[in-house]
Amino acid sequence: MSERVKRFLVKLAAVFVTFSLVATLEWRCRRQETRATEPVLDGSGAAASAADLRRKYADPEELAALCRAVQGRNEALTARAFRLRHRRTTRVTAFDRGNKPVAVTESVESVHFEGRAERATTLETRQLLGDPGGLPGFPGGADSKTRWPFSDATPAGLYRYELAGVEELAGKPAVRVGFEPVRPDEGTFKGSAWVDPATAEPVRMHGTALHLPVFLDRFEMLVDYGPAGTGHNQVRRVTADVAGGFAFVSRHYRLEAALDDYQPAGP
Repeated sequence: MSERVKRFLVKLAAVFVTFSLVATLEWRCRRQETRATEPVLDGSGAAASAADLRRKYADPEELAALCRAVQGRNEALTARAFRLRHRRTTRVTAFDRGNKPVAVTESVESVHFEGRAERATTLETRQLLGDPGGLPGFPGGADSKTRWPFSDATPAGLYRYELAGVEELAGKPAVRVGFEPVRPDEGTFKGSAWVDPATAEPVRMHGTALHLPVFLDRFEMLVDYGPAGTGHNQVRRVTADVAGGFAFVSRHYRLEAALDDYQPAGP
């Protein structure tokens, strides 16, 4: 065997050993961090004694009618959002592997839309902890790949819905509707929607993404809706929790945004 072949085989063995070591480290990290694939945001309300609502929406036809009404309310809410401007106060927190905050940034923005494209103007930014380098911004605008339930951007029949109970939120009963896609396509979520049975307005929605990019372990969103001072409900609070990484590199971020001061966008 020539020296050239021997050198080639040594290099090949070194690459193989390095790859095996990194793969083993990654496997061990994933085993130690299985919680990253589990939901961490909890939108559950207090238990409510509402047997009449449970009986009503245990009927598949009644539940289907409620879901159709929720979709109509949600589409109207989204259409209004694109015609309004609002203020968004966002806090972004980065955590280390021990879930200890290592960086916190807070920003205030004025937000409006051109069509469905978000336009945000930063009014103020404060670094409350650590280094701002690498902290993500708020995922605003309409993402064509996102397939939220009850959305006009989501193909009909993509989600299945079931009654998950009746809970009390803000002192009022809310019907909890569980949702899951019939197939885990890109941009789909599994979770729950809490609905006001009197108005079919969404009160809260929680979803965990099912089809994730490489090296991303978890993407969750918790959305709260409420009166916006315009005579209608709008999104009032969004919390997103994101975790992922590879081998020695691990990232965990939480974005918490409060939305207020809704007004007509105007000229």
